[in-house]
Amino acid sequence: MAIHKALVLTVLLYANAVRPVCAEGKSGFSTRVLQLIEQLKPVDESLKPLVIEYHKQSNTANLEPKVAALIESRKRLTDHLAESTEHDLDDLRSQIKDTERKMEGMYKRLAKLESTGTQSTIDAANAMYDAQREKLQGMKSTVERYEAIMPAWRHFEQPQDIGLPAGAVMELPVFSEGAAQGYFLHYRGENYEAMMDKKGLLYIRIRKPSLDEYFEHQITFASPEAKYKVTGKASKRKRKVFALIPPSSEPVLQPRQVVLKGFLKHYVQFCSSYTFGPNTITFSGAYRDPVDIGYATEFRFITSLPELKAVPGSESEDPYADCKLKLKEVQKGRPVRAVYDYETAVTLNDVVKSASIRGPWGSLKVDIKASRTREQFDAYTGKKKPLREGYRFRFMPETQDLDRHKGSITVTVISPRR
Repeated sequence: MAIHKALVLTVLLYANAVRPVCAEGKSGFSTRVLQLIEQLKPVDESLKPLVIEYHKQSNTANLEPKVAALIESRKRLTDHLAESTEHDLDDLRSQIKDTERKMEGMYKRLAKLESTGTQSTIDAANAMYDAQREKLQGMKSTVERYEAIMPAWRHFEQPQDIGLPAGAVMELPVFSEGAAQGYFLHYRGENYEAMMDKKGLLYIRIRKPSLDEYFEHQITFASPEAKYKVTGKASKRKRKVFALIPPSSEPVLQPRQVVLKGFLKHYVQFCSSYTFGPNTITFSGAYRDPVDIGYATEFRFITSLPELKAVPGSESEDPYADCKLKLKEVQKGRPVRAVYDYETAVTLNDVVKSASIRGPWGSLKVDIKASRTREQFDAYTGKKKPLREGYRFRFMPETQDLDRHKGSITVTVISPRR
């Protein structure tokens, strides 16, 4: 009988050894997490009417500081909330592992009691085991509720009053695993791969010849950029993207074509169309200002070549010696060819018809060609600097018809020998 009492005492000790993370009420959340959620609620309530007014007005100079201050306050709170939830989740997951391990030991001891113990000791041990299992299930349910906190609170939920259509989202859905994890779109061509992130930005990575690896320096292709100028103010202001309308509710793999729509501040709409081929991506796009907008939008789609900090594997004194930019410029209506190296400081602000880039991609080169763009496509550095510090191509669509685009640009990744 002493042995039976010892076994029951062991079960009791295991049953009382586990304590869930400091829980408040039925939610199971810690006091700190509950406090942060309660602090977020009034911030969101204050933001909603300001955001509605912000998007409906053209001159929002008086609202921008208020909205910015609330957004910054909200970010601090959500950062703290993410930190606190992760801390609590670590504790919970650790407790779950300990509980599962201890319950395994309890189960083995219960098996011995079945053959050697009295019915009362078996019933008591079973009751303790069931209580422990219920506690374990409770902790797992709490983990699920914790994991739902950040998706629910990370971003400010845009109020429906700002007129967004059904299907509009702040972030695109993304793959949860695999080579495309964290991206909405993944297309793999012969010499490149294209990946679109949750914000709708498309990145091009150049593939190393004969290898399933990619060069470090990637190209950001045709991302929307919008500015406007308020009368009497010297500097221009940005109209940022605040909502997207994806072509699919699920991420896409190896698409032939993708059309992405979205909204910028003051309900400026844009449309981006990408057509993918083995060695090419062709882009066309348009934007549309609302008829009652106060200040017209200066809209461009930007293709960015990044700053080159190093060329991996280069043993030459000048790692950028082979990098060249060849442009077919338009000067006084006539085409003029120009060649620029990556080390000489230059100022680019030239209308171009095409560009050929020998970048840090080994034997491959990237061609960019504009079609039916008139004088709405240019190469741009912003200031005098070496091209290795980065430069851009700007495509300004000529139409505000979102369904009928005029002009396109095509990126081609090929070998110079072709």
